[in-house]
Amino acid sequence: GDPAALLAALEARGITGTSEGDHGDGAVEAHTSDLAAAGEAAHSGGIAVHELRALRTDLERLYFQLTENPENPDRNREIA
Repeated sequence: GDPAALLAALEARGITGTSEGDHGDGAVEAHTSDLAAAGEAAHSGGIAVHELRALRTDLERLYFQLTENPENPDRNREIA
């Protein structure tokens, strides 16, 4: 597929997205909970979509994102 074309089609519908995920070649993450809108955006742009699914946040990955975030230097410090 063409990630840039899909991102442009999504953006035309007001949906932001990224193509930098680790989900495989040509994968695009649409930042929306409306899968139908993402599919319709691709269809209106003439872009074939081979799989459309909701991504679930892995709780372990979320925990490490929160606890290892450099923007929060006191994240692991106990407050007495």
